[in-house]
Amino acid sequence: EEDDLLTALVAQHGLKKWAEIAKHIPGRSNTQCRERWLNQLDPKISKRKWTTDDEEELYKAHAALGPQWAQIAKQLPGRSTLAVKNRVNS
Repeated sequence: EEDDLLTALVAQHGLKKWAEIAKHIPGRSNTQCRERWLNQLDPKISKRKWTTDDEEELYKAHAALGPQWAQIAKQLPGRSTLAVKNRVNS
């Protein structure tokens, strides 16, 4: 499976060589590989449901920072930038 291959390639090449990783995944760009890893496959990304406390913290941070998704995600361990943005916009 493509995700398994991407995971193995990240383990082999690290998080900086996306162009090299993409060479081994036909039809995928380095940006696609990077985004897939950072938003879906990275084991540090939380798959748990959003709690009321999570949402309160998210909306507080959004009110203070505006749409600075990366900064907000740093305040919510385990949540990706994309997850934070999608939650606010849903």
